[in-house]
Amino acid sequence: MTDTGRAVAADRVRAIIADFFSVPVAAVSDDTVVDDIPGWDSTTHVGLILEVEDRLGIEFDVARITAFRDVGDLIDECARACGE
Repeated sequence: MTDTGRAVAADRVRAIIADFFSVPVAAVSDDTVVDDIPGWDSTTHVGLILEVEDRLGIEFDVARITAFRDVGDLIDECARACGE
């Protein structure tokens, strides 16, 4: 994963999260966790993951999804899956 590839993935994932939860993109950073976004719970997390997979054309391994601690982990996985 290159720095540029990660930056592209970060922009895309942050935009998806912001759109999904109707929050400003500026409210989403690498350090953002579930408790930081209103309405982000276990149920909406599943919907978000499906939205990310659909919009980026990727599929996550279930074991990796449960290991995400914050948005940064999700971005890293998206960058890997997209080959960026």
